[in-house]
This record gives sequence, C-alpha cells and structure tokens, in this order.
Amino acid sequence: MDKRIVALTFACLMALAAFTVMDADGADAEDATFSQLHGMIYDSSDGTQKPLAGVTVKTWKLDRTSLDQSGTTQSSGDFNIPYSSETKYISFALEGYSIVNVCSSILTAVPDSDGLYSINFDQCLIDGDACNLYTSENAVTADMSKSRIYGKVFAMIDGDEEGIEGATVTVTKDRTTLTAKTDSDGNFSISCPEGEYRITVTARGFDDYAKSGISTSDDELSIEMEQKENSVLFNLDLPHAAALFGILILVLLVLVTIYLIKRPETINGLYVVNDLEPREKKKDDEED
Repeated sequence: MDKRIVALTFACLMALAAFTVMDADGADAEDATFSQLHGMIYDSSDGTQKPLAGVTVKTWKLDRTSLDQSGTTQSSGDFNIPYSSETKYISFALEGYSIVNVCSSILTAVPDSDGLYSINFDQCLIDGDACNLYTSENAVTADMSKSRIYGKVFAMIDGDEEGIEGATVTVTKDRTTLTAKTDSDGNFSISCPEGEYRITVTARGFDDYAKSGISTSDDELSIEMEQKENSVLFNLDLPHAAALFGILILVLLVLVTIYLIKRPETINGLYVVNDLEPREKKKDDEED
C-alpha cells in the first residue's frame, strides 16, 4: 500500500479522534453550565449578618422527594451543590435555626411545604459554570436565625401603649416548657426548637393571656394584656385590698396590746379603780 495513503488515513483518523474529544468536552461544558447551585447563608440571630456554617442544603424533585443531592455550608457560609433537570426545589436546614428571610429573585417559598423554595432557573445569574442564588455579587441568599418565639407584652393605659415589665411568658409543646420574663420595655425572647407552641402570659394586676398555634416562624408577637377590674374592696384590686387589710389587722393588734397593758385590776370579779392621788407621809407618821 502506498505510504502516502497510509499516512493520509492515519491523519484522518487522528483528526476524527481529536474532533470527537473536542465535541465531548464541549458537550460536557454545555452540560456543566447549570451543574452547580451556589449561594450564601447568614446567621442574623443577634441582628447582624454572620456566615453560618453547617447548614444542610438539599434539592428536591417536583413530587417533593429528595434528590439525594445535598451540601453543607462552609465557615464562609457559602455552599455549592449539584443539580439535575429534575431539580425543582431547594431547602435549608440547621437544628435550632429557621429561615427568616430569603433575598433571591429566583427563589419562591412554597406554601405549606415545611421550608421548601421553588427555583426559577430562567432568572438564574450565570457565574462561570455555576447558577448563583444571589441577585447581586454581595447579596444574601438566605438569613437564618435561632428558632425562637419573641415579642412584646403591653397594656393600653390612659390611651398610651406601655410595656409590662416582669410578666411571665411560657411556651409549651408536648413535654417542652420554656419560660422567660419581660424586660423593662415588655420585650421577651424564648429560644426553642422549631414548631408550634401554646403561649401563656401572666402579670400582676392583669388578666391571664393564652393562645395556641404560635409558631417559631411567626413574626414578632404583640400581646395586649387587660387590666383586672378593681372590684375586690373599696374599688381596690386584690394586692391593694390585701395591703389595706394587713394595715387594719396591725392597728387592731396595737389597740389590743394597749388595752391589755392598761386594763384595771379585778377583785372578786369587781374592777378596782384607784384614781386618788398618792398621799405624802407626814412627819408625825414618820415619828410614830
């Protein structure tokens, strides 16, 4: 066989192989365009935004079953997880924390889904081969906060809203019971596992407050207390009526004590009253 034909055939085969490899690389690159979901999670429990590590980020199918594709946020708060064409939802989870805010134009909370967010890939911003879940370079994907029930306890007094200091706030769920006292402004905060609780509030001089179905995902609570009616005694409430009663008892004890000290002597059942002035002894009496 002509050496030139062999060389030409070999060159064609090499070119075909190179084209095949390049085409495969191109296909992989195209497939990788939306191969990673990237974002940031922050802890805003204390009012500031700090990177939150250890958050589990998972993707879900349309039927809300897990795709077994998950990742965990690093110390910098960022995450990268793979996704496929079946990916429809994403979730964020960390024990003791709950989502309080999502700042992403491509995420939409799914009602009654226990923390799932639908992903609109049509609005996804491309950064290399990753789909960014933030709307701009420094925006936050999601804010998480320690699960808690918080709010303010107040009463309307003379038309003004006044916080009630020292009110006892209790939340209960199954065997869990947690309690806190309100501060000088009537504010309270109770850290608790995620879920729904029954809340009760007690404060001196006010009717008790109780409500069920309070969730850790709810916004700040505003609890208005009603003053107890002053109908115990002389238009006084119970504490003031008890104080007045104590004063009366004290006065009565003082009067009885004085009487016992000053009461006259008795002889054969008769009171002896001696109201004569003491007689001075005369000298003659002394001489005798």
